[in-house]
Amino acid sequence: MGTAIKGGMKRLTVVYVLILGAIILLVNWGVGQPLVAWADVVPGGDKTVHFLLVGLLSFMVNVTLRARRVHLGSLALLEGSLLVGAAVTLEELSQLLLRWRDFSLLDLMANYLGVFVAGRLALLVVHYRQTHGGKLQ
Repeated sequence: MGTAIKGGMKRLTVVYVLILGAIILLVNWGVGQPLVAWADVVPGGDKTVHFLLVGLLSFMVNVTLRARRVHLGSLALLEGSLLVGAAVTLEELSQLLLRWRDFSLLDLMANYLGVFVAGRLALLVVHYRQTHGGKLQ
């Protein structure tokens, strides 16, 4: 993978994390509800948004880390997926402490599904780039 590609993806990932972080902070402070209210208009929209936003984050982090794995015995887990999974778990659990937020196990499951699916996709993209000289054809 070329340096420009790695550096570009790293920068995009940082910008995306900052945007997501800002949205989460605004909603947690009780002033960002207009930013996310549109997701409740469509049935299942909230869960779809969780899946897509967290999935994109998982994809970007895993590609940035070149699908680096952590080995737990015979199990190989994507490091980026573990990081994103831990972060979204903490974020969702933090909602238990905020009276204007609602913890949702379904939101957490949608997050985990996004982490898993996007992690698999990132693994395929990284493998393809490694076997084809860093080029998507």
